[in-house]
Amino acid sequence: MKLLSIALGLSWLSCSALSAADYYIDSVHGDDAASGTCPKTAWGGLAAANQKVFEPGDVIHLRSGQVFEGQFKPTTSGAKGQPITLTRYFDGPMPIIAGGGVTRAAVFLENLSHWVIDGIEITNTGAQRKAKRIGILVFAKNVGVVQDITLRNLLVRDVNGVFSKDEGGGTGIRWEVDTREVPTKIDGLLIEDCHIMRCDRDAIKGWMDPWDDLSHLSTNVVIRGNLLEDIGGDGIVPIGTEHAVIEYNRVYGARQRIEGLETKEVTQYAGPSIGIWPWSSMNTQIRFNEVWGYAGTFDGQGLDSDFNCDGTVFEYNLSADNAGGFFLICDWSKHQDSG
Repeated sequence: MKLLSIALGLSWLSCSALSAADYYIDSVHGDDAASGTCPKTAWGGLAAANQKVFEPGDVIHLRSGQVFEGQFKPTTSGAKGQPITLTRYFDGPMPIIAGGGVTRAAVFLENLSHWVIDGIEITNTGAQRKAKRIGILVFAKNVGVVQDITLRNLLVRDVNGVFSKDEGGGTGIRWEVDTREVPTKIDGLLIEDCHIMRCDRDAIKGWMDPWDDLSHLSTNVVIRGNLLEDIGGDGIVPIGTEHAVIEYNRVYGARQRIEGLETKEVTQYAGPSIGIWPWSSMNTQIRFNEVWGYAGTFDGQGLDSDFNCDGTVFEYNLSADNAGGFFLICDWSKHQDSG
C-alpha cells in the first residue's frame, strides 16, 4: 500500500501517467509552446487554452495559488455525459482568472454546451467602471439549444460595472439568450455553491431578447446554495426561464452602491433593486432562501414576483432588515403573477 501511495503521488509529475485529455496551465513556470499535457510541460497562460480544440471529457487544470490574466474563452463543446471541465490542480488557494476589465467577461462561454467550471476565482476589475462588465457570461444565440452548463464552487468578485440598468449595469454571473433570428434557449444551467461579492451592478442575472417572448424559455435552470455579499444592486434575477429553481441561497447586503437610495426621483437612472425576483418567467420555484440588509426603498424588498410571470411560488424564505420590506408583487394586464 505504501508503494502504491508513492506511485500515485509521483503520477502528478509524470507525463506518461496522465491521460491525454488532461491539460495544465502554470502562469509562473509554464510555456504556451509546450504540450500542456502534464504539470511539468504546462502551458503558460489562457491564450493557449483558448486556441485549443478540446474533446469531450477533457479537463483543463489551472495551478492553485496563481493568477491568470486575460479572458478564458474556449471554442469547443463537450458531449452528453462527457463535459469539458475547467478546474484546478495542487493544493492551495483558488487560481484566479483576472479579466482586468479589458474584455466584457473574464470567462465567456459562447454557444457552448456541456461545460463544468469548478473551484476557480474570477475577477473583472477595470481602472474605471464600465457598462455590461461581467465575471462569467453564458451566451446563446442562433444555435437552437445550449445544454448542460455547470458553474460550481466559484468565487466571483470585484466586477465593477455601472449602477444604471439603462446603461447596462454589470453582473457577477450572467446568462443571455438571443432568440431574434433563430429560436434559442438554454436547457440545463446549474449555478451552485458559489460566493459572489463586490459585484456591480448585480450578482446573478439572466437576459432574453426579446424580453417579452415566452415561447422559447430556458429550462432546467437551478441556482442553489450560493452566498452573495456586498452587491451593488440586484441579487438573483432569473429572466426568460421555465420551472427555474432558486433555493438555499443567502443574500447579505445588496443595493449598496446606488446613489440616493431613498427616492425614485434620485435613483430613476439606476433603477430599483430587489434580493430575488423572476421576470418574464414561468413557474419559478423560490424556496429556502435568505435575504438580509437591503438598502433603500426603491425597491429594496427581499423578494418579488415581477412582470410577465405566471405560476411563481415562494415558500420557506426569510427576509430580514430590508429597507423596502418583505415582498413586492407586480401585476401586468397580459400576465398575472401568483405568489
